[in-house]
Amino acid sequence: MTQEFLSTAVLSPNWLIKISLKMLDVGDKAPDFVLLRDTGDSVSLDELLADGALILYFYPADFTPGCTVEACDIRDMYPDIKAANASVVGVSPQSVQTHQRFKSTFQLPFPQPH
Repeated sequence: MTQEFLSTAVLSPNWLIKISLKMLDVGDKAPDFVLLRDTGDSVSLDELLADGALILYFYPADFTPGCTVEACDIRDMYPDIKAANASVVGVSPQSVQTHQRFKSTFQLPFPQPH
């Protein structure tokens, strides 16, 4: 079942935009999108997929208890993920600086774009 919903995207601290998104069904191909890496440069989904299998997970905020546990669990599985020739990207709406601190604090070996 396909659902439509509204999402608020933060384009900058001073700009908000509401966009209508279509929920994906199991097996649907995700549309290409561009994210800002935790290094400050941009990357598209197509570029991320060029490296092979990808685990793409979304979380609401850096440093929240549930999101921290999730990121650390994935970190702990990361050697097995890499052994399976896959990569991981965690996506949330915080700033590049917050992602860098989150990644450093919890020694996350994978990118955290927004």
